[in-house]
Amino acid sequence: MSILDKDGNPVQPQLDTQQVVQLMTGLRIRIDAANAQLVQLGLLVEFLYENLESHDIKIDMEPFPEWAQTRYKEIQEQAESAMEENQNAVDEMQENIRKQAEEAGISLNDEDTGTTDTSTDTEQE
Repeated sequence: MSILDKDGNPVQPQLDTQQVVQLMTGLRIRIDAANAQLVQLGLLVEFLYENLESHDIKIDMEPFPEWAQTRYKEIQEQAESAMEENQNAVDEMQENIRKQAEEAGISLNDEDTGTTDTSTDTEQE
């Protein structure tokens, strides 16, 4: 999501050195946490696989690539569905806010100077 000026044009934020350092530190912390989770997950898979083998349970890994592709598609579909549901909820909230603001005589336009314009009410009807 980009930052927009009052006319709706995208603008590039200007960050000072301290803000850049804070941003980079935050990103590094997130990357470190994600890497730690990947390592833990890898260790868990290895542990489970070794324990299954020690109990003479053999797992055929040949169908794994196809299974992984199918499962990945399922997860993507679930994520897309959740995003659509969230967007629908956001749209409903925005519409409710617009309606309530309109009922209260408040304009939500950035270009508005803070005065209530009632002439648009009669034009829309």
